[in-house]
Formats: sequence, C-alpha cells, structure tokens
Amino acid sequence: MKIIKPNVEIIEEMNILKKIELAGRVCYKSEGLIGEGSAEKFIKNIIKRGHESVIEHGSYIFEVDKPFFKFMLSKLRHLHLKGYNLFIRCTNDIRPIISGNVRAWRDFFKACIKEDGKLPYFLILGTVDKRKDKEVLFGEFYENHNFNGFCTFREITKYDLKTINEKLTHWDETARFICDRGVTHEIIRHRPASYSQESTRYCNYSKDDFGNEITVIEPCYLEPGTEGYNFWYNACSSAEDSYFSMLDWGCTSQEARAVLPNSLKTEIIMTANLTEWNHFFKLRTSAAAHPQMREVANMLLDKMINKCLGVF
Repeated sequence: MKIIKPNVEIIEEMNILKKIELAGRVCYKSEGLIGEGSAEKFIKNIIKRGHESVIEHGSYIFEVDKPFFKFMLSKLRHLHLKGYNLFIRCTNDIRPIISGNVRAWRDFFKACIKEDGKLPYFLILGTVDKRKDKEVLFGEFYENHNFNGFCTFREITKYDLKTINEKLTHWDETARFICDRGVTHEIIRHRPASYSQESTRYCNYSKDDFGNEITVIEPCYLEPGTEGYNFWYNACSSAEDSYFSMLDWGCTSQEARAVLPNSLKTEIIMTANLTEWNHFFKLRTSAAAHPQMREVANMLLDKMINKCLGVF
C-alpha cells in the first residue's frame, strides 16, 4: 500500500482537443496513450459512444452583434432546454457575449435542427474557419443543414474578457485534484461545473500500471506514530487485502471496489467559471469545512489567485 499527500494543479493546456483528452483519460488512467493525433481519435470515439460529459471541459466564447444576441436569447427561452442556464451563458454588457461548453453547443444544435431544421450561424459552424478542433467536435453539423441568420461575430478567449465586466461569468478554469474519494464526494456537489474522475470501475489496482497496490491519501489531521494513525493505516491495509482477495477469487474491478476505503487516492478534473469557483472557495476554505477538503481548497486558491490576479 502506497501513502501519499494530496495535491492540486491548474490545467494550463490551451489546445481544446488536448485538454479534453487529458480530462477524459484521467477516468481510465490511460494518459500513457496520449500522443500525436491521439486526441482527435479519442474524442471522436467518446462522442460516438455518447460519453459526452468529457467534452464539457472545453468551451467557446463569442462576441456577437446585438440582433444575433437577441435571437440567441429568444431561441434559448423558446426551446426550454434543461440545463442551458448552466452551460450556455449570454450577457449584454458593453458588447454582447455568448459562451458555452462543447456539449452544450452540440445539444443546442441538435435541438435547433429538430425544431426547424436550421442552425444558428456563427463561427463554430461557419464555413470560413474550419479549424481541426471544430471539425472534430462539430463536424457532423457542417453538412446538409441550413443556417438561420447572419451576424457580425468574433471568437474570443477568456483572456480577452479582462476588459469586460462580465468576465466572472464567462471565464472558466480547469483544475486537477489528487485527493481521497471522500473529498471528491463534496467537490462534485458544486454546480454549475463539469467533472471527470478516475474510475474504480475501470482501474484495476492489481495491475502493473498501479504498482500492484492501492494508493491512499494520508489524512492531514492524523500524526504518524499515534494510535489514531495506526487505526487508519490498519483499516486501509485490511481493505487492500480484501480487494486483492476478491480479484483473485474472480470478481471484476468494479465489483471488488466495494471494499475500497474512502481514503483511496483518486484524481478528479473540475471545470467551472469563476463565479462558481468563487462560491467553491467561500464554502470549502471556511473553518466549517472538512479538514481534508479545506486542505486542497486552500492549495488551489493560492494558485488560482496567482493566475487570475485582477479577475476575482
């Protein structure tokens, strides 16, 4: 049994396809398969299988003209699609801004086609700029569909938002937590946000890739050598023995996981806009938070402030 301390990092990958692949491969701990051209193949496969939660980690932001902004607002209200207030955000500030994650845009396009056979016309589906990322993520929408309306628009990045008052709503950040599974049960309660987590269904910790052992997170509130620490250590060690015994007996990894402890190390990728991150830090760094939750939240807060200085 391996014992480690928790850690956090901000995902700095700027390429949307590589970022989505990184998040998705955390689920299977298959990062070793990342290579030239692997992102395109990986993403096409997950879209084909309908596992589109992973593509929520990528997003697009557009600055549009006011007529098109009003069209988008009316379209969203008219379709009454569950969750669109969480994923596609429209604000009418100095310049109208529309943003949303890839999954939300895809679902929105499908709903528009189903309703009237037409799609909103903007850069994602425009024929002028067919970048590789858009071909992979939206290629199926390019052909055989009419476009509904034209507008003046430009695609912007979150860093362009520093001059716009609504930056908290549209600016998103992605972070990786390495922590125990008990902590992730608290993390995933935050909405709106997107998550991809190391899966105990697919990860078999008896394999060489995992060192033929489970990895657990050392509790920050227990001192090594104390009786309390020994209670914790012995419980985790016993769980490891039972897990491997169940695998040897013939159980699958998803069946044997029933005996794994809350202290099991896991990795989880979280993407949220700065409004939600602000809420996250307010709750999870308070004195009332669980000590291990507060531990990783404070780690990330320091990194987030350094990166987004002047945005919060």
